[in-house]
Amino acid sequence: MNDIDYLLLIAASISLGTGILFGFWTLTGLAYREEDEQGDYTDVRYRLLKDKNRTFQYFFLLILEFVSFSGNTPKLELVRRNLPMGEKGIPWTPEEYLGMIRTQGMLVAIGFGIFGWAFVHPVAGLLISPFAYFFYEPIRIRMLADVAEKRRMQIRKRLPLIIDLLSLSLSAGSTFMGSLKTAVRENQNHPAGEEFGEVLRQIGLGVPERKALESLATRVSDEPIDEMVFAVNKAMDLGVPLANTLAEIADQMRLKVQQWGEKAAAEAQVKIIFPSVIIMVACMIVIVAPFILPAIFGEGI
Repeated sequence: MNDIDYLLLIAASISLGTGILFGFWTLTGLAYREEDEQGDYTDVRYRLLKDKNRTFQYFFLLILEFVSFSGNTPKLELVRRNLPMGEKGIPWTPEEYLGMIRTQGMLVAIGFGIFGWAFVHPVAGLLISPFAYFFYEPIRIRMLADVAEKRRMQIRKRLPLIIDLLSLSLSAGSTFMGSLKTAVRENQNHPAGEEFGEVLRQIGLGVPERKALESLATRVSDEPIDEMVFAVNKAMDLGVPLANTLAEIADQMRLKVQQWGEKAAAEAQVKIIFPSVIIMVACMIVIVAPFILPAIFGEGI
């Protein structure tokens, strides 16, 4: 073993040893943290997070350490926007969720490092670990964004129907609360019904209708919802009949849904060009090969 291999072996040992000691410190600190629980809202939320997430259950001290070092970064803003849509029913804060991802990234890096150490070479463990850590975080954030965008798309498609239903209910003499109850009941197994159900729940708890609708816009963070909430709150402020306002919004939403469909169809035409060219080349090779190969390699092929 030359000097370079010896130094790399020492560096790999220090890297893996540090990761293992850091994990051990996190585990040994769990008991100390448990003694400080006083039953206030934060601790109740922590207990719920422990029930819902294994990483938080076993490594929440390490997650809280990451929270203390988190700053206002673009990654945190991306998590903040998509977290309400991507992690339903789990009371994460954006900082805690990002800390959980980084903790999982550290565990994945340690696992890859040990695997590379044991089955390939100590240097492989040293090289694989940082790549596993730095690639894990953006992948998980991208997965969260994909889940959130899928839910937004479902809400976006159902929104014109819900607004139409609200408008018809109000035109029939129902109150805004009664119209919301009807819309939620008819869409109870749909993401849009769940989000409007949360609006209904907040109003039932005494939150003003304006604030509950603004909370909906903040959670979903999508342009059609923002436009609907703005128009409804403006109509309430000005005393304009809400049924007429909602009918106009529904017409605009249907037009936008049609435009989204046309845009998606146009994008699909562009995206299909490359695989079409690949398929065409493969077909040409299959057709031409029986004539070209004998000419190149002789009749015996």
